[in-house]
Amino acid sequence: MYPEGLFVLTSPQHSEIPDILLGSVFHRRDVLLGSQGLADYLRRHPAADVREFSEGRFILVRNEGGRVVIKTDDLAQDTVYYFSDASRGPAYWAVSNSLLALTRQLRYDGFLPGFHEAATLGFFAGNQSLWGGQPLSLNTLVDGVRFIPAGRHLEIAPGGLPQVTLSPTRADRQGLDYAEGLMEYVRDVQGRVQALVSHGYRFNLGLSGGIDSRMNFALMRPFLNPDSVRVHSNQQRSEDFEVVRKIQGHYDFPIDGFASRNGRNSGRDNVMTWMSGVLGAYLPVRMPMRNRNISSTFNVHGGNFRAGIYHIQPLKKRAKNLARHFDSREQAEKVEREFYGFFDSVGVDVDDPIALDHHYINTRARFHYGLNWYRQLDQPLFTPHLSRQLFDLYHRLEPEQQEGEKLIYDLLSLTDPDLIDFPFDSPQKGFSDAVRRQRSSLSPQDLAARGVPEFEVHGALSPAEAGEDHPEAEAEFMALVDEKVAEHSARLKGAGPMLDAAIDELEKHAKLSGTKASHRYAALVVTLGEFDNLIGYNLEI
Repeated sequence: MYPEGLFVLTSPQHSEIPDILLGSVFHRRDVLLGSQGLADYLRRHPAADVREFSEGRFILVRNEGGRVVIKTDDLAQDTVYYFSDASRGPAYWAVSNSLLALTRQLRYDGFLPGFHEAATLGFFAGNQSLWGGQPLSLNTLVDGVRFIPAGRHLEIAPGGLPQVTLSPTRADRQGLDYAEGLMEYVRDVQGRVQALVSHGYRFNLGLSGGIDSRMNFALMRPFLNPDSVRVHSNQQRSEDFEVVRKIQGHYDFPIDGFASRNGRNSGRDNVMTWMSGVLGAYLPVRMPMRNRNISSTFNVHGGNFRAGIYHIQPLKKRAKNLARHFDSREQAEKVEREFYGFFDSVGVDVDDPIALDHHYINTRARFHYGLNWYRQLDQPLFTPHLSRQLFDLYHRLEPEQQEGEKLIYDLLSLTDPDLIDFPFDSPQKGFSDAVRRQRSSLSPQDLAARGVPEFEVHGALSPAEAGEDHPEAEAEFMALVDEKVAEHSARLKGAGPMLDAAIDELEKHAKLSGTKASHRYAALVVTLGEFDNLIGYNLEI
């Protein structure tokens, strides 16, 4: 049984495809929550162009007279996979937010596309984490299946195939300078929070010693109240919590531990949710907590569109280092081409200073933060940093200003300059000396001159379900994954030297720890085994 929130659409359904909204859209002065919110908004604004929807965290399907539009927010926090084929007569296509479910649908409909060799090799091009833990390009390991890049959407005409199209930008924002744009961004975020709080929604705000959560705290601080916005922190992480306590001492607010995990699913349900949500796209074994909504409280997430560690090596050197993981020159060249192919596919010059940021947004960020659709079933996510508005402002800065975190420095200057001088949990985090010397021309007085705008809320989150607690869910989950690792290891042994080496490492790990599921190769073996079952025995790695 598939989890709530998963969908598969195919060309034979074309005329019957309903309008769908998973998640929340923030558009102009409106907040849309779920399919009910989309329907209400479109009743009031029948001429609205959903292709302009960019802010929030959502997957949207709109069928307008047979022309189907499928899109995510412009930072692509959710992932939509698609496949098309015109070789068998009528055009065929399939779209889903689950790679596993889409591949099963293809098999059911008579398509056995096989493995995409370069994309599959990409999972061996690193340590199955920052690199090798998710796709290197927009291709998946299933040949012919790709995912929609950030800032794009699918358009499907009746009888046609999906076309990836650049999403339009809002014309009313194009004339704003940097300072005006940042002030509008802050007030937009605060207006959305104010509207949702007035409708009875609450927010859990995670605060750590990092820079991203500092920004979220600055945006949400005017609403701190146990009945609306609560602050949570991990008190087990001493470096983090030491910083948090200093901020708490200055602003005097209560700190809670992490939210309760009661009401989670059984280990078996969680295996299906994990595989449906990320198999083939993100390798680490991470147990999802639930496969249905149990909360009407938004979780304020610190996901970012930039990671300094991603820039440690220049792009071209990174390509060479990815290739060095392979003894075969032919395989090395395929992986290198696959990496470069990403930039061609989204029209980004590899010499652009933020080329790696585009790669990070489309691959590592969207999967690493766990921002896949089933996360919203635990608690709906509110992700201020993952914003097209904010990314466009970041793009206007010079490379040294981007590196020095000037964008967040200016935002804190605008909202609460005191937050600039609190330490971070690591000396490597924070603002560069150059950014600090330059200071900011913005101040809270500038922001005070702009009132918080009023937003209208359409729809509502699905009612929360209490659920049944399963205290042994994690142990059961790991045991079931262990079984899958053993099953697929036995069957895949001999498929190729790189896979054999991974299986050998799993065996060594199991002798020391008693489990295979906790090893970094566990998800890789399960991934390759499950997809090999679906698309044929042509795997040679």
